[in-house]
Amino acid sequence: YHRSESNLASIGRTLDSRRYPAIEDMTPEEEFHHRIASFPAIAQQLQNVRAIRPFVRTGRLQYASSQSVGHRHFTTNNTFGFTDALYSNGLINTFETVFYGANLILEAFAAGGRDEDFASDKFEAIERLHHEQLRQADWMISNAYRAMKDFRTWNAWTQVWLGQVLFN
Repeated sequence: YHRSESNLASIGRTLDSRRYPAIEDMTPEEEFHHRIASFPAIAQQLQNVRAIRPFVRTGRLQYASSQSVGHRHFTTNNTFGFTDALYSNGLINTFETVFYGANLILEAFAAGGRDEDFASDKFEAIERLHHEQLRQADWMISNAYRAMKDFRTWNAWTQVWLGQVLFN
């Protein structure tokens, strides 16, 4: 048994905006409670929760850049693109970027003197890595949301995700 030293937690909700468009005449907090009321078990769990920061409403979370590598720079994966926090591999993907990037930077310095080569084509491996990370995240998450229509399907899909994380 472990009890956290903090009694704080974050709560977020993500809904399909085509099915649940924002209710603009409500504050973000009012809309949150209005939507949660549709899920009595969740509403009951949250009945005694007290917000310590203001509620916020955002638009679409997904984004993707056209490239992540340029002359003498590269981005990390979440700067390049983001799909959804569900099944987030953000930290692992950042570690991968740092690992590959550090090795490529060391190779660029290895030439020494005026021959140091930081041309963007020397960092194409990071570009390919970021595109693949974003593709995999999108595939896993979009199929997880599709599977949520039926608990048994979602449960099976979660097992696929867990296997991918543990054995990849």
